[in-house]
Amino acid sequence: MSVAAGRTGRGCFVAVAFPCQEARILERLAAKPSTSWSVAFGACFCALAAYPAARRMLESQRAAQRLDRLEESAAKLAGGEVVPSLPLSPRARRLSALLESWESVGGCGAGASVGTGGALKWIGRNVTGGAFHTELQGDYVNVAYGYNVVASAFVSKDLTPTWTVGVIAPYLYKFIRDPYGLGINLQNQGLGDVNLLGTAHLGRINDWIATVLVGLPTGTHTVMFRNVTLPQDQQMGLGEPTATAIVDHPIDKDWGLILLGGAASWRGGRNELQSYRAPSASLYGYVAYTIGPFMPALGLSATGFTAHDESQAVVQATPLFSAAATASVEWASDSVAVLVGASLPYGYTDSVNGAPPTWAVGAWLVGAGVAVAPF
Repeated sequence: MSVAAGRTGRGCFVAVAFPCQEARILERLAAKPSTSWSVAFGACFCALAAYPAARRMLESQRAAQRLDRLEESAAKLAGGEVVPSLPLSPRARRLSALLESWESVGGCGAGASVGTGGALKWIGRNVTGGAFHTELQGDYVNVAYGYNVVASAFVSKDLTPTWTVGVIAPYLYKFIRDPYGLGINLQNQGLGDVNLLGTAHLGRINDWIATVLVGLPTGTHTVMFRNVTLPQDQQMGLGEPTATAIVDHPIDKDWGLILLGGAASWRGGRNELQSYRAPSASLYGYVAYTIGPFMPALGLSATGFTAHDESQAVVQATPLFSAAATASVEWASDSVAVLVGASLPYGYTDSVNGAPPTWAVGAWLVGAGVAVAPF
């Protein structure tokens, strides 16, 4: 057994090595979440998930009473006959109360798309109402050096029917498989870059959704192992602010919906360690079919980067272009929505450090999320 210790720019770590076993990198900036904390968090979330159901039941009873009074008034105004309603579309007749406004469709979600560049996205009805909209999402991302687990919390608030603000906080766990050929696996974990967002619902029926995200450099970017700084993609963040602009346009169909959109991202540029993340731009489209409360969806996205990423001034073999296929299924009730899905990217990398150009499968992702609208 061997023990190694060292310091980072913002903390320290201790690594214990056993043959063919794991080592840990522990950030000392904050205590590791305890089991009791996790249980308390889960209990609180269950309580939040249960509250909307009771509140909506009471509100539905009140709405039924108001509807009865309106029907009585309409009958009186029409001389004792109820005024016939406007004809409904086939989809409206079939789905009835399951239909919601555009403000709940095509949201940016809170998944690995913020923490790791993944592609899971809420497409369907999701949930509406309540003082706050809350999503929890967990994603497993398979990467070349091992794997990442991303747990994200997204909380938003509708200020008006047009404007929404929110915050996305990801917690990252990165498993690094024997990076230095010493028979030691590393684990790096901690808070990623927190994102603040603002969303505007535009157009006659709010079917143009514009979102701006500003990333704060809250993720650590200077973790070291045996006096060697880990590569940039194995850190919690870059240490620089980021920004992303997203535009979504859902198109309603009687069988479901089509979602088209695009995004442009400033991924942080270059930090003081001479690590660099290149700007990117994406276009994507999703097709979703409504089956009662379920909505399966298929998507395709294309992303281009202006240059390769760099780690401490060393050019990395990151793709310049990537196309990703996505499949997901959502289930939604009035109070709770659930998402499960997967994404498989395929990218092109030109010649880097003498290596030939390649087309290869990238960091595939599987994930699940739950959304509620409490209070």
